[in-house]
Amino acid sequence: MTANESDSAIIRTPDQRLRVFISSTLRELADERAAAKAAVSQLRLSPVMFELGARAHPPRALYRSYLEQSHIFVGIYWQSYGWVAPGEEISGLEDEYRLSGNRPKLIYIKAPFPEREPRLKELLQRIQADDRAAYNHFSSAAELQELIANDLALLLTEQFEASHQMAESTSAVALEATDAKLPPLAMPSTSLIGRESAVDEICALLRRHDVRLLTLLGPGGIGKTRLSLQVGFKMQAEFKDGVCMVDLASVRSSDLIAPQLAQALGLRNVGLASPQAGQTVSARLKMHLRDRNLLLILDNFEQVLPAAALIADILAVAPHISVLCTSRALLHLRGEHEYEVTPLPLPSTDSGVDSMTRAAVEQNPAVQLFVERAQAIHASFELTDQNAAAIAAICRRLDGLPLALELAAARIRLLTPKAMLAKLTDTAAMHFLTGGARDLPERQQTLRGTIEWSYALLNPHEQRLFRRLAVFGGGSTLEAVEALCSEADTDVLDVLASLIDKSLVRQIAQDTDAGPRFDMLSVIRDYATEQLIASGEREQIMQGHAAFFQAMVVAHAPKLRCSQQASALVALEAELGNVRIALRYLIDTKHWQPACEMAALPWLFWLINAHLAEGLRWMNEIVEHLDTGAPDPNIMQLHALLLGPLGGLLVWAGDYKRAQLILEKARDLYRAINVRGGLASTLVALSICAINCSDWVLAEQQSSEALALNRAINDAWGVAVSLNVSGWLATRQGHYAQSERIYQESLDRSRQLGDKLNESFAWVDLGWAHLLQRHFEQAQTMFKTCLDLSRDLNYKTGIAYAAEGLACVDIEAGKTERGVTLFGAAQALRAQAGAPPWRLDRPVHERLLANARALLGDAIFEAHFNAGHVMSITDALAVS
Repeated sequence: MTANESDSAIIRTPDQRLRVFISSTLRELADERAAAKAAVSQLRLSPVMFELGARAHPPRALYRSYLEQSHIFVGIYWQSYGWVAPGEEISGLEDEYRLSGNRPKLIYIKAPFPEREPRLKELLQRIQADDRAAYNHFSSAAELQELIANDLALLLTEQFEASHQMAESTSAVALEATDAKLPPLAMPSTSLIGRESAVDEICALLRRHDVRLLTLLGPGGIGKTRLSLQVGFKMQAEFKDGVCMVDLASVRSSDLIAPQLAQALGLRNVGLASPQAGQTVSARLKMHLRDRNLLLILDNFEQVLPAAALIADILAVAPHISVLCTSRALLHLRGEHEYEVTPLPLPSTDSGVDSMTRAAVEQNPAVQLFVERAQAIHASFELTDQNAAAIAAICRRLDGLPLALELAAARIRLLTPKAMLAKLTDTAAMHFLTGGARDLPERQQTLRGTIEWSYALLNPHEQRLFRRLAVFGGGSTLEAVEALCSEADTDVLDVLASLIDKSLVRQIAQDTDAGPRFDMLSVIRDYATEQLIASGEREQIMQGHAAFFQAMVVAHAPKLRCSQQASALVALEAELGNVRIALRYLIDTKHWQPACEMAALPWLFWLINAHLAEGLRWMNEIVEHLDTGAPDPNIMQLHALLLGPLGGLLVWAGDYKRAQLILEKARDLYRAINVRGGLASTLVALSICAINCSDWVLAEQQSSEALALNRAINDAWGVAVSLNVSGWLATRQGHYAQSERIYQESLDRSRQLGDKLNESFAWVDLGWAHLLQRHFEQAQTMFKTCLDLSRDLNYKTGIAYAAEGLACVDIEAGKTERGVTLFGAAQALRAQAGAPPWRLDRPVHERLLANARALLGDAIFEAHFNAGHVMSITDALAVS
C-alpha cells in the first residue's frame, strides 16, 4: 500500500455499526417501538430512537441529527398523525419522513385502523406513492418484530450483493476507457410480425428534437423488447456513437443501474466510487455520456423506477443522448413521451366465426405469428380452411398477446388447434401456456410467471383492486369500479390510475355519457381471477356485481321505448359482458326474481342489437328451472314476466308454433294475476303469430283487444305498437286506405315518444302497402326511411327488412341485378341477426326471385346473389 493510499483509507472503530432510525408516534406505538428495537438489535445493528438520546437539545435538532447519522429509515404508523409543534406546519412524524432522503426506507402500517387521523391518511398516501419506500402491514408487535428482522436481513443481503457485484474487478477506482466501443445489438432469433407500422412510428418520434425520452408501455408479453430491438437496428446509422441496449431484468435495486449502464457501455473498472476524484459511478457515467450521440435502450425498467432520476440527470447533461425505455409503468419524468404497445390486431368476425376460411384470416398478424411459431415446432403444420376458425378463435381468446400466442403455438406438436382451443377455456389458459423457449427469461417461460412478475411489484392496495377488477367482463365504468371496489382507506381513482400506469389495466374510450371504460387483457384477467378466489373475496364481489348490473338493466329497460332508445342500446351493449356474468351468477345461485328481470325486461335489446338467440337461451334456461306446478302468486308473476318476452322473441325467430304455445300460457297467467300491460303485449305477439299463419279472424280479435287494453291503461308505446299490428293486418287483407290511416296515428305517437324502432316498423309496413298496390316510387321512399331509422339504431333485422323491400321494388321496376344483389345482402344480415323474413312475405320474395332467375339465367343470378351475400347493404345499393 502506498503512503497516499494509507492516508485516504477509512478506518472505523468497532462500535460503528449500521444505524437504523426508527420513526413513529411514541405513546401510541410504544410496544411496537420496543419490538422494532429488538429486531434491529438481534441483527447486531444500532437502533436510533428519539427516546434514547439526550434531552439537552430541541426535538427537531435531535431527530435531524440522528437521521443524518443513520443509514436505514424504518417508519411505523397506525392512527395518530403526531404532535405539531408551535410554529410548525407538519408533525415531527412527517418531518422525519421528509428528512429521510434517499436512505432505504422500510414502512410498516398497523391494521386495523378504525380512527385514523385524516392528516396521517394523507401522509400514508404520499408514502405509498413513493417508489423509494417498501412497505408492509402488520397487526401485532410480535408480527412487526419478525417482519423488520426479515426485511433488514434481506436489505443487507441485497446491499452486500450490490457491493460485491460492483467491486468484483476492482474495489474503488475511477471509470476508464472513454474510447470504449459499444457491444453489438443481439441478433433476434425470430421475425417481427405485425409491428412494421409501430417501428416506423417509434423511429419517427425518436427523430423529433423534442422527444429524447420515449417509453414503450405495455404489459408483460406484449412484445416491447422485440419491438425496441428492431427500432435499435433501424436507427443505428442515425446516431454517431450507435445504439446501446441494456437489459435491466436481473437488476433488483435502483442503486445498481449506474454500474449496469457503465458495464453495458463497455466501460472498465466499475466500482462504488472513485475516491481519488471524489466522484460516484453516476457522476463518472454522466461525464462519459456528456458529449456522446447515441440511443440508449433500457429494457424492463419497471422494477427500478426510482432510478428514473438518474435518467433525468443523464438527459440534462448529455444533450445528444436519446433514451428508449421499455416498461410496464411510466417513469413520470418531465419530457417523457409514451408509446403504448398494443396487442396484435385480431381476426375479424364479420364473415361469421364458424365460416372462416384460410383466405379470410391468413393476412391477420396474430394468426401469422401463431402459424410461424407453430411451424418452427412442427415443420409440416399449415393454416387450412379446416383449422382457420379454431386458430382465429385462439388468437381472440389470447387477445393477440404475442407471448401467449407463442406459448400456445409451442403445444402444436401435441394438440390440434381445435383441441388447443378447448384447453383455453376460462382460467385454464394460465396453466396451459407454459413451456417457453429456454433462452427466454424464466418469468417469460410461462404466461403466469410473466403476469406474476407484475403483480409482485404492486402494493397491497393495488393488488386488492387488481384482483377485484377480475369480476368484470368486457370492462367497466368508473362508477361500477367505485361501487364494487371502494375501501375506506383507499382512493379507488388513484389506485386505478396506478394500475393503468403499470399496464395491468387498459383505459378504453367509448362514445357514451358513462365516460371511459377500464378493461384487462383476458389472460391478465384470468390471473386476477385466481387471486380473487384465493383471497376469499369472490362471493362478496360477485353478489355486489350481480346487484349492480341487475339494477342497471332494470333502469335502462324503459328507455328502450322512448327518445333515450339509442343511448340505452349503446349502454346495454357496452355492459353485455357484465350482464352475462351477472345472469350466470344469479341462475347458478337460484336468485330467480333478479334473473328473470335481467333476462326478460331488456327483450327489445336482445331483438334490436342482434342478440336474439342469446336472449332466447337465457330465458329458456330460467324457464326450465322455475317450478311450473306451484300455485304461488310470486312464481306466477315470474312466469308471466318471462313467458311474454320469450314468446315474443320466438315470433321474431320464426318459431311460430312454440311461440303460440308459450304466449297462450303467458296470456292466461296475465289474466289470472290481472296485469293488463303484460296481457296487452302478449296479445300483440299472438296477433303477429296469427297474421303470419293467415288466421285473419283470430288476428283481428287479438289485435283489437290489445289496442283497447293499451288505450285503457294509457300506455302510449303499447298503443303505437298495437296500431302497427292493426295496420299490418289491414294491409294484408287489402284494406289499404284503412291501413294508411292507422299507420299515420302510429307514426304520430312514435314521433312523440321519440321511438325510432316503432316508427321504422310503421314506415316499412307502409312501404309494403304501396308495394302491393304497385306504387313503386312511394314504396321506395318509405323503405328508405325505414332503412335510415334502422341504421340509426344499428337494428340489423330492420335494415334487412327495408333492403328486402327495396329489392322487391328494384326487381318489379326492372333493376333486376341490383334487386338480386340486395336480396343476397339482406339474407346475410338476417343470418347474423338470427331473424328470418316473416312467413307472410316469403311467397312474394320467392315469386320475384324466380322471375329474376328466369330473366338473368342461373349463372348470372347466382353470381349477383352470392356477391350480395358478402356485401354491406350500402355497397349493394350502390350496384348500378
